[in-house]
Amino acid sequence: MQTKVQKKPRFWLFNVFVALFIFTTINREFVLFGLDLRYPTIILGLVLVVLSIFRKPAEDEAETERVRTVFVPLFAFFTWCFISNISWLWNGLTPEPVQAANQNILLFSNFLALTVFYLYRNFISKRTVNQIIVLSCLVLVFSFVMTLLGFEMADISGSTGARSISVTTSRGEFKNIYGHNFRLAGYAEDANYASVFLVLGAIAVLNLVKRKSFKIALVMIFLVALGYASSRTVFFSLAFGLVYQVIFMLIKDNAKYRKILNLVFICVIPAMMILLPRLGLMNNLNTMSTRYMLWGIAEQTFVHSPVIGNGISSARSAINAEHPGWYVQPHSNYWQLLAETGIIGLIIFMFAMYRCLEYGKDDRYAALPIIIMIVFGLTFEIIQLQIFIFVAFLNLMGSPDDEKRPLSS
Repeated sequence: MQTKVQKKPRFWLFNVFVALFIFTTINREFVLFGLDLRYPTIILGLVLVVLSIFRKPAEDEAETERVRTVFVPLFAFFTWCFISNISWLWNGLTPEPVQAANQNILLFSNFLALTVFYLYRNFISKRTVNQIIVLSCLVLVFSFVMTLLGFEMADISGSTGARSISVTTSRGEFKNIYGHNFRLAGYAEDANYASVFLVLGAIAVLNLVKRKSFKIALVMIFLVALGYASSRTVFFSLAFGLVYQVIFMLIKDNAKYRKILNLVFICVIPAMMILLPRLGLMNNLNTMSTRYMLWGIAEQTFVHSPVIGNGISSARSAINAEHPGWYVQPHSNYWQLLAETGIIGLIIFMFAMYRCLEYGKDDRYAALPIIIMIVFGLTFEIIQLQIFIFVAFLNLMGSPDDEKRPLSS
């Protein structure tokens, strides 16, 4: 009983951190009357790291060794990302100090979250995590509804500095599945990210909710909202993930075949990154032709320093050098990694993803978000996004034993 009392403050502090982390992962543009909740999340994370120095949570040695098979590659990846910054001394590119600092801060924020989740892994409950995901996705859906009713972000959040929460365009390639000439992003900021989060919300419902009618209702809410976000990349990622899931279910008891499956799916995406532009596929889409141009610049940057890369945000600087005023990501996690962290960074990243898939082999839905994220990274950056640590680590931790208890009585 005394042990429980001693653990209680850290336990609740950690769960507040988890709640803030997941909520700000999904509702990236939510500000509470001008306060970006990511700042208190970072502060709380630092406090938890300091508290762990004085009293470490109890550990199960066998489980700790298993967790390290995921944590160590992820830790090594972030470490290498920071080390790669030494290349700024000779890469010949002109950095944009504020943007470069911001990219490194985002990386550090993810590194900090990874550290906190590892230190307090015995406090993680899958049920709690899934509850927070579902509630956060419902808030995201609320922002969709408010947007459809004509409200702006400033009206919803109380902040005049918030960005737009919908994508509107006259180009047909941006239509949602209902035929409207817009896509909604809500608090997710980007319709593609919103689509990913809504899929994760549906998966969380499947993990969490026992009552069939309640489960169907929640999944339908998220799927209807997904129709308004309508990311083709996410639809493709989901299809890719479902193919993996079906094959996995057929061979899950054969360790050798399972490892081969994981290696194949891990390697296919970087191969697609190289083959798509060279084969001229999807050049007719404005968004893809622009991405191919950005990938080409990232490829040239990679060739300049193929082993250790050119440092974090160097891909953005290279793009800006070619197209002044266009300081943007290359819209490919893998070309970004090659350009900024070299072949070493990409190898460590892919190895970490392989370990994540292996770790989640006993959880029926654990691999699906990982595959979706890996495929999503084909045309978007992910390492600076909180969803990276959520999918690659937090979502894998905790005991699944309490998942099937009903969300409502």
